Amino acid sequence: MGSRSGLPFDPKVAARRLLTSAVTLVGVMVLTFVLLDTLPGNAVLNRVEDAGPHAMSDEALAQLEKRAGLDRAVHERFMHWAGSALRGDLGRSLHSRRRVGDEILSRLPATIELNLVAWALVMSFGLAIGWYSAYREGGAFDKLSGLLMLAVYALPAFWLALLLQHLLAVEWRIFPLFGRSDFGAAPSIGERLRHLVLPSIALAVNGLAFSARSIRSATLSATRSRAALFDRSAGISRPRVFFNHGVRHSLLMLVTLVGLALPGMVSGAVITETIFRWPGIGMYFVDSIRARDLPVVMGLTLIVGSLTIFGSLLSDGLAHLVDPRLRNPRRRASG
Repeated sequence: MGSRSGLPFDPKVAARRLLTSAVTLVGVMVLTFVLLDTLPGNAVLNRVEDAGPHAMSDEALAQLEKRAGLDRAVHERFMHWAGSALRGDLGRSLHSRRRVGDEILSRLPATIELNLVAWALVMSFGLAIGWYSAYREGGAFDKLSGLLMLAVYALPAFWLALLLQHLLAVEWRIFPLFGRSDFGAAPSIGERLRHLVLPSIALAVNGLAFSARSIRSATLSATRSRAALFDRSAGISRPRVFFNHGVRHSLLMLVTLVGLALPGMVSGAVITETIFRWPGIGMYFVDSIRARDLPVVMGLTLIVGSLTIFGSLLSDGLAHLVDPRLRNPRRRASG
């Protein structure tokens, strides 16, 4: 979509997207806060129940709930949290009493480490399978890989993670069952890599299937364009046409995949980190929901929602930068 201002995007469309995204994010935060408030119990009650049924009197319990702000109406608590969040303060964890931002930052390296390895697997194998399937369209590899990718993409992430644990950690004892390192000693590089294998594979498999099929479709679409057919009719070899049109055009798909990877660094790792007890943001998110730690859940929801919106806007912006057809309707119509 062109822009008379010379920008690679239409400012009006961008402004409308930003406004819609902001309204969506606010709606998600309100809905999350209300749903968590309707759940039975709260963080204070959970801590008291863990200590025992008679560990605290009703008066002391009411005092703790008042100190945590749980005695106020739900809309008052949300407005107080939203005002603090706008100032960059996500509050304090009701469980540890530490700042939510500090709690998240302390677990962020583990999540980044896991997702970087998983994303490297997705990109390397996804590109290779997608390109080769497109080049051998209709062949045995294309058909077999298509069926395999479809089956893998349909597999529930938790089931695949449990299957990997059972086969490779419990039955064959090739890799560790869970955790980021063994207990009682400083982890070596080899040990850290061994702990990374199973969770990174479990996290990467669904994305690998999606990226491989997306790359294949984009490559085939480019090789069937009028420009590619013209080159073939001019006597240019098929491998050269495949590279010049198919491979280069399919790289634009990476822009979209990179944008979608940002929210996946948190949301996609929730199940994997929980099953493998990987001490990252995903496991912390699940543990906080169980503990009814509202400030932590809201803070992580805000981060995941913001990353999702930012990733979508980033992929659109980068696509307009690298693909002239999106900026020029006439070029897009001419193929």
